[in-house]
Amino acid sequence: MILGDVHGMNQSLHELLDQMSYDPRHDTVLFAGDLLAKSTHSTSISVIDFLTKQHKVDNRETLFPVRGNHDHMIVQWRAWREWFEALTIPHASDAPRLFPATASLIRSLVAWSTYGNILEGDVVPPTSQGREFLQLLEAEWAIARVEEDVDPEEYVEVARKRARGTWREKWWDRIPLPGKGEKNQQWRLFGDHYWLARDMTSQQATYLTSLPLVLHVPSLHLFVTHAGMLPSDPRLSPTDRRQPLAHKPALSTDIPNAAEGHFHIPVASSDIPALRFRQESALLTDVPQNTEPFTVLNIRSVTKKHKVTRKGDKGTPWSKLWNAQMRACRGFDGELSRNEDARKGKGKDKEENIDLPCYPATVVYGHAATWGLDIKRWSVGIDTGCLYGGKLTALVLRNGTASGLGIGEFDGDEDEAGDEDDEGNEDEDESGSRPRRKKLRFGDPGAGIDAKLISIQCPDLDD
Repeated sequence: MILGDVHGMNQSLHELLDQMSYDPRHDTVLFAGDLLAKSTHSTSISVIDFLTKQHKVDNRETLFPVRGNHDHMIVQWRAWREWFEALTIPHASDAPRLFPATASLIRSLVAWSTYGNILEGDVVPPTSQGREFLQLLEAEWAIARVEEDVDPEEYVEVARKRARGTWREKWWDRIPLPGKGEKNQQWRLFGDHYWLARDMTSQQATYLTSLPLVLHVPSLHLFVTHAGMLPSDPRLSPTDRRQPLAHKPALSTDIPNAAEGHFHIPVASSDIPALRFRQESALLTDVPQNTEPFTVLNIRSVTKKHKVTRKGDKGTPWSKLWNAQMRACRGFDGELSRNEDARKGKGKDKEENIDLPCYPATVVYGHAATWGLDIKRWSVGIDTGCLYGGKLTALVLRNGTASGLGIGEFDGDEDEAGDEDDEGNEDEDESGSRPRRKKLRFGDPGAGIDAKLISIQCPDLDD
């Protein structure tokens, strides 16, 4: 089973697992990222605590999350904090020292209501230790929050400006700026990512840092990633020989090296399964955009200038590009389209009316709550906005045949109409506390994979 964005909604997570009769002795759960943040601090800590303690049962891995963009921000803050705390910046020997020790001052600051007068008088003694400076900033922020309703971004901006020309300036120079443009939601000091990074245990931080950006399950011809991935480099024609889907991979006994942040669940090296494994692996290593963390953590669309963007209303949704090319797969005996316009990447023929020597694969992803349940033949978006009072959704996969997962020749014709959104077939009404369930097609034709979506209603945090 694969779960959509949890965002620290701990109660909803366990309610959904209960609805699916989750048994860690037999079931495997994959997560499409954004495990933490944006809900409450305590519930996010509960989620990472559950994952850290329960990811392995009887020496068997049972929980396989990928990292989402919010999880990634927490990892970055944790790494930055460890670096910053170890810093030493000597201060001038003649600097005013009106208090005996910074550590004792910090303890006093939290209790003193006269903090404002101390700051205005600029009598806080310099510190040469990064750990002490962070403690000082956090104590000051705690008092500011008690005294008045302060926006953290405005507070940080003012504090940074006030530090100019003082001993604090060298420290603030080492604190990252929030960023603009594509990075406008990153590096917010005193935001929820910062506090989660601070308050996680070492074990929890190590586990979160260890999570891959992409899970590859060759037996299901499945990728799980947070935001999505591309079937080819959009700067080239899909039929360009440099594209992984535009040529039959070479059979070799060597297992291709995984790109950093990608995790492959192995497959046996024999003929078509091995070739498919190599071709699917090449999507992660040979499509340049898929090797960049920004893509798999943030992509929603591709612009007319072939740039990856996190904006859903700019360009072409990546899932449309993915499904168009997966629909063009004709097996390894297929040939590249001889259509000259398609080969040169002109017009609609760049994405449609082509034949490719490949087999299709499916991507399951989260990230796009505004798109809701986004079901296409070869991609399934399962972020249904639990954080915003929507639903938490899981894609449950079971092998319905005794012969395995269908790895024979594939001609692609069965799914020519499969690129349109397909909500599947409801087999249970949504009423009361009962989950909503929908069946859908998944994987190779004839593979016998029973795929069902199950959703539960999440509470509205604003109520």
